[in-house]
Parts: sequence; structure tokens; C-alpha cells
Amino acid sequence: MDDEYRSRATIDDSEKSFKLLAGTKHYGQQFDTVYAARLNQLRPALLENAQEIWRKHKVPHVPRVLDVVKGHPCYIIGTVYMEMPLKANVLEDIAQDHALAMIPVQSKRTSDKDSIMLEDESGRVGLIGDALAKERLVTGVNIAVLGSETDSGEFQVEEVVYPGLAPPSHIFNATPNESSYCVFLSGLCFGEIASTSPETDPTLKPDRLAAVSLLLDWISGEGGSERDRELARRVSRVVIAGDSLAAPLIEDERDSSKVSSSANTSLRQAVISLGETLQEIARTVPLHVLPGASDPTGTALPQQPMPSWIFNPQGQLGGGSEALYMESNPTWVHSNGKGILVHSGQPLNDIYMHSVEDERMSMVRNTLKWRHIAPTAPDTLWSYPFDGQDPFVLDKTPDVYVIGNQPAFGTEMVGPTRVVLLPRFATQPLIVLVDMATLGVQTVEFGV
Repeated sequence: MDDEYRSRATIDDSEKSFKLLAGTKHYGQQFDTVYAARLNQLRPALLENAQEIWRKHKVPHVPRVLDVVKGHPCYIIGTVYMEMPLKANVLEDIAQDHALAMIPVQSKRTSDKDSIMLEDESGRVGLIGDALAKERLVTGVNIAVLGSETDSGEFQVEEVVYPGLAPPSHIFNATPNESSYCVFLSGLCFGEIASTSPETDPTLKPDRLAAVSLLLDWISGEGGSERDRELARRVSRVVIAGDSLAAPLIEDERDSSKVSSSANTSLRQAVISLGETLQEIARTVPLHVLPGASDPTGTALPQQPMPSWIFNPQGQLGGGSEALYMESNPTWVHSNGKGILVHSGQPLNDIYMHSVEDERMSMVRNTLKWRHIAPTAPDTLWSYPFDGQDPFVLDKTPDVYVIGNQPAFGTEMVGPTRVVLLPRFATQPLIVLVDMATLGVQTVEFGV
């Protein structure tokens, strides 16, 4: 497709709040500094909401959870901690160099023995009450609770208040021109598919490669119907939300005599194929690539950008290396005055494992009202031990919120935010187009 016909959106990628600057990585901090920073960031919003909602109750705010007086109604603010017998602890995982082997990936770790506590800098108090049952809490969420201390020393909760939606994203450089679309996809999964993936049938591989080929034709404007070509012309950028390379098979799933040669050959070919795909897309339209759980970068969130030379060791991308943006996970992307928040799925997947909630869109709605996209980090989700500020706190509500590598496609408006759940392209070859003017959504499938 001739570039003069390609939609051009206003781009501002100056915000890189999840990137760690070289020389600033220090792992000596304690993880409790993360919780302290998080609570300090969200306490003002919680206090404001609590005062507004509970003004009619005329009960005091007790600043420290351990200063509550038994039998005296009040409200307190703190961080949720879930005591869960089935919960795997990140620090234990690191020490043992193994996750809990008996708990399959993506299974629930909740049980009827779970209990809820609220903590702040003074200590921790147990929470009880029927009002908690509907709240679907996970460790790391900051809340205000109204109630009173019982004779047993627990806090009987009558009502819960959250920070609520953050202010809207800052609007800048918006262009009133024709609609432009951002294309989102995730889970290309070049290479072998681990047994924990929903897809294990090797006969599906040719169809996946054919779907990728159809995708490339579509983006370049050379495939599909006239309507498809018109949509492709309006695409201003493409965002790949993680897991571009597949997780390798674990050791006991291979013939050990073939591990070294076959694994290296498979990985090398996967990297080459992925690199060719990224280059072809970036020649046509700006491309943003986030790492995911199976991609070659650090495991701890925020995952830092993958080095582009891995996929193109021979030289620069055709059309200029500025066409390829290697992003962190999570990342903010800005287009036509819209703030787009994207991550590759690990935070939502971890919330799913540690919540009694089964509906993922409901969990996404919760993260927005919690003003936090990864509350279970660092308790059960690996993350960098930030000191002074938690970057996963939402100080603004995104216009578009995209989450990769989910079991199925889903979308809805949550307040002013267009939420999109992306399936893995390797198992459901589908892309999602979001109109940057209207936040309307369309999908294009590449079944073969």
C-alpha cells in the first residue's frame, strides 16, 4: 500500500513510566516499601471518597488500624492481605527455584480457608463480615472499610470504599481528521508450544503460519475485500501485546538426547521467523512490541523492552528503525490524543488465580476502580522492588485499556475507557481494531 494513502495519527510516545533507566536498578530494597508507596499514593483518594460517602454516618476516621477502639464505629484505610493456604509466595519460589509443582498454571488458588486482613504502617487487623463476600478482593488492593472492632479483635466490616476511577488521561495533539485505527494482537507464539498452553496439537502449526501470512497481507493492504483494504488504509499503528515467542517445552516433555540440538534449532528458527514478521509489519506501519511471559527479557514486572537486534542482527529495519518500538510491559502508548494502556496479561492472569471471581472482564473493571493494574505484585507476581512510587498505580484513567493473552476476546466500555481483552493469535487468529476517534471496536479474523 502506498504510504501516502496510509492513515497518519498524531503520535506522542514521550511517556515511558515503566522503563527502568540504566544504572537505576537496585534490588536491595525490601518489598514492603512497595506497599507503603502504594498506600501513600492512594490514601488521599480513599480518604476523600470515604468522607463523602460516609459523612451521613458521622463516624471518625482512625488513621492507624491498630488504634481502633473496640465497640466504637469508625473507618480505617489500608492494604488488603489475603491469607491463602494454596497461595504460592514469590520469594519462596525464588529461594526454591521452583513454583508450586502441584498447582497447574492458571488454576485457582482460592479455598474456603482463605481469610482477609487489612494492614498499614502500624500493623494488621483481620476483617470479617458478610459485606466482604461480594467484593472479590485480592492481596495488594487499597481500601477503606467502615465498621467496628469485635470482642475477638477482628474488624466487622459494614461497607467498603475504593479509590474509584482516576481522572481522565491528558489530551494533547488531537487531530480532527478522518478516523484512524490502532490494531492490537497478542500471542503470536512463534516456536514450540508448551503443554500448559491451550494448544498442543502440532498439526495446527501450518494453519498458524498461514494465518500470520494472511495478517501480513491484510496490514499491507494486499489481501481481503475492498472493505478490508479500506480498514487497512486507516491503520496508523500496530501493537503486539506479548508472547511473540512460545514458551519452550519443559525438560520432561522431550527426548533428553535431543534437547540441546532440537531446542536450539527450534528457538533459532522461531526468532528468525518472528524477526521477519516484525520487519514486514514495521515497513508498512509503526509497530509497538511488548514482551510477555515467554519472551526473551526479564520475568519481573515491569518487563523491560526486548532488544530489537535479537530479531534483526544483520542491520536496521527496512524503512528506518524508528518504525519499530520495543516497549516495556506494561506500557503507555499515545495516539491522536488518546492514552492507551497495554499489558501482556500476567497481572490479570494472577488476579484470576487468586480471586473467587471467574469473569475476567469483571476483574478488569475492578482494577480500574482500585486504580491499580497489578495489585498482587509483588506478593504472587514478580515485580521490581520500587521505592517511593508504585508505577502500577493509575494516576489517570486510560482511554483504551488492552490486555493480551487472554482465553477469549472481550470488550466493553467501563466509564470513559474502552477495555479490550485479546486472545492469543496462535489459538484464535484475530486482531482488534480500535477507532481512535470514537473508541469503536471491530475485529478481523484470519481463519484458514
